Amino acid sequence: MGDFSSPEACEYQEDENYVPTSNDIREYAVYLGIDPLTESDLMWIAEEGVSARLPEGWKPCSTKKGQVYYFNTGSGQSSWTHPKDVEFKEVLAAERAKRRKRLQEEVGKQQHQQQQQQQQQQQHRGSVHNSTAFSNNEHEPQSYRSVPAPPVPAEVQRPLFGASPVPAATSYTTNNSCTKLKVLSKSDKRVIQQVRVGGSTTFASIAAVVGGGGRSTFCDSDGFVFPPSDLVQTHFSGPDTAVVYT
Repeated sequence: MGDFSSPEACEYQEDENYVPTSNDIREYAVYLGIDPLTESDLMWIAEEGVSARLPEGWKPCSTKKGQVYYFNTGSGQSSWTHPKDVEFKEVLAAERAKRRKRLQEEVGKQQHQQQQQQQQQQQHRGSVHNSTAFSNNEHEPQSYRSVPAPPVPAEVQRPLFGASPVPAATSYTTNNSCTKLKVLSKSDKRVIQQVRVGGSTTFASIAAVVGGGGRSTFCDSDGFVFPPSDLVQTHFSGPDTAVVYT
């Protein structure tokens, strides 16, 4: 270990009444690796360490050059460092680990609280958005509307001979089977209008457009007059063109 004196030459006697000064504690803290400014909460380790008594069988000695070392009279072992130094360095490492864990837990709690606050804010914004959306019929979901949504406009073929479009009140409902209907003048067989009718179109609704005011009646080539309330497709069905006379 170096130029040790023989055990008989040890002149140091451990002071059982030794009380460390603040400078002693600070110096030992620096020796252990404690920063007195930033780790003041760990200074108690330095205070206990600098006051620790030597284990049984150990005593302080010095070399011929005046360097202090520690000698175990029982085992003959010698050491440059105090036998208790290792113990207090381990305590320091354990306390630092505890402090890191506490800091991590605090950071984790803060992050959890921030996440909860963000979720609450998002939920609050979502509830405000939903209440605003419900007040606006354009954005309100179908299932929450108090008034049914308007039906999809029926497909209406514009007349080929300049007639006006079918009024919205008498719009036709299309289905998978539509009938192409030609309305002819009974007198000269001239085509008056061509329309595409669906399953719910009646002769009365055609009369409202062709004859104006629903006064027209329709018949077939044999003279049979179709009842106004009858559906067109009860007499004509499929995609073929049907002909009626007015």
